[in-house]
Amino acid sequence: MLDVQSIRSQIPASERTVYLNSGWSGPSPDIVNDAIIQRLQLENQEGPTSPDVMANKVIIKQELLRVVASLFNVTEQELFLTQNTTEGINIVLNGLSWEQGDEVVVCDIEHPSVLIPSYYLQSRGAVVRMAHVEPQFSQDQILEEISSALTKKTRLVFVSHIQYTSGLKMPIKALAGLLRERGILLLVDGAQGSGHLEVDFRGLGVDFYATTGHKWLLGPEGVGFLFIREGLINQVRPMYVSSHAVADYDLQGNYSPNRSQMDKFGLTTSSTALYAGSLEAVRFMRGIGLDNVEKHNLSLARMVRGALTEIPNVHVFSPSQVDRSSALVSFKVSGVDSTRLVEKMWHEERIVARSISEFSAVRLSLHCFNTQEDLDTVVAYISKSARH
Repeated sequence: MLDVQSIRSQIPASERTVYLNSGWSGPSPDIVNDAIIQRLQLENQEGPTSPDVMANKVIIKQELLRVVASLFNVTEQELFLTQNTTEGINIVLNGLSWEQGDEVVVCDIEHPSVLIPSYYLQSRGAVVRMAHVEPQFSQDQILEEISSALTKKTRLVFVSHIQYTSGLKMPIKALAGLLRERGILLLVDGAQGSGHLEVDFRGLGVDFYATTGHKWLLGPEGVGFLFIREGLINQVRPMYVSSHAVADYDLQGNYSPNRSQMDKFGLTTSSTALYAGSLEAVRFMRGIGLDNVEKHNLSLARMVRGALTEIPNVHVFSPSQVDRSSALVSFKVSGVDSTRLVEKMWHEERIVARSISEFSAVRLSLHCFNTQEDLDTVVAYISKSARH
């Protein structure tokens, strides 16, 4: 059971607004901002390369990797700190070797950060195959559609854990099992998964999982996480390189690639202040318990879906079935422009939501700091808007 009021007291935005947009970027608790400021002050006062400051940098990065690995049930050696989900996606897609005619399967309801990087592989000889998926499809229907798109040339299936348009939760574990039997790799865009649900990369059976810390994990923008299953790390080449990409080199142009360690993807400088903030965010969410967060979020989503469904002229796109619903709820008010509605929600009631162009819909993200009062406010406003 969550102590929601205690959580809200640590997240200023939750008390100043009706914040329903963690699926875009979540509001950080004070402890996150404090950690960022403290690290910047340390660098300012002692100098960024002073021995004590450098030692602190190593400790922060190592601890962040440790707590994230524990959160997702993987080893630290299988994780790389990225800037965001899309960077992790690009590391995998561009780092794998592609032969002429190799196929990538994606779904037609995916985020552009799934579709566009996949399309770019066509310049390297790959073929993109599209599986048709709708928000109200059952898990069996989803698996059937993806399975029907597979051929002997399929190298990779690339899907989102949770579809950003509708909140549809994809059957990742079942899909991973199906693909493993056929020797096909699975890459998951987890931008809407981690911090929203209790996610176990090992238990899901995925090969690659790219996610971010600034949405449901409530961390700062600029820190993400990439998981590559240990046996596959040497199959992914770095798409840009620094000294981390080699084991050794000489002055005659010879070098030995670093194939087996995730730091081969790293460049030379990153923001320790952002790592410090991200570390505190992950600790904060672990302290609450992601199992508790998931139960709370799904309960709120169930209530708001039910309430919106009862309003005339409102169509809810998000699935309601337990096995494929999430805390993202998308809906449309007939005859009302969704972008304009989102703007009015902010200006008139300080409700923070977002519009979804694919459905001309409004999307709500229900998180651990949201309350019944938040839901009542947004439902009352939508009910009023639907009458005009």
